[in-house]
Amino acid sequence: MTKRILLISHAAILFVLWVLAFITDGTGGGGDSITHFFFAQLSWKEPINFFDHWGKPFFTLFASPWAQFGFIGIKLFNIFCGVFSSYLAAIIAIRLSKPWPWAIPILAFVTPAYYTFLFSGLTEPFSSLVVIGAVYLCLSRKIGWGLLLASFLPFCRSE
Repeated sequence: MTKRILLISHAAILFVLWVLAFITDGTGGGGDSITHFFFAQLSWKEPINFFDHWGKPFFTLFASPWAQFGFIGIKLFNIFCGVFSSYLAAIIAIRLSKPWPWAIPILAFVTPAYYTFLFSGLTEPFSSLVVIGAVYLCLSRKIGWGLLLASFLPFCRSE
């Protein structure tokens, strides 16, 4: 039952944040946000962008379809990554029998800096999804897939 409540609450959070993405202005994160967006958006015309390490190739690969819809598309992509990361973290907490898995989305979404990342073109939400996805796969006994996914982290965010 807890997994179902988490799924419904995360779907509601996703919906609210996607609506906010359409009605709020701004690019969050300054110049890096816009530059990552342009790398992703222009990658279909300039395929070299898929290999540019400053643009983060793995991020560019997954963000590029979303970026074709303008900056709103990259915000929707980052919001999806952030919400799905929170959901996977809560599922991992349930699997590890940790108390209060429902507190994970609350802690994530009351953090003011989180919104700067979600409503931007920055790579942080995607890299967090890759990290938590790798952990989830390893805990699901798909260690090879988890390690393979983790090996792409330097191409998502190098810091």
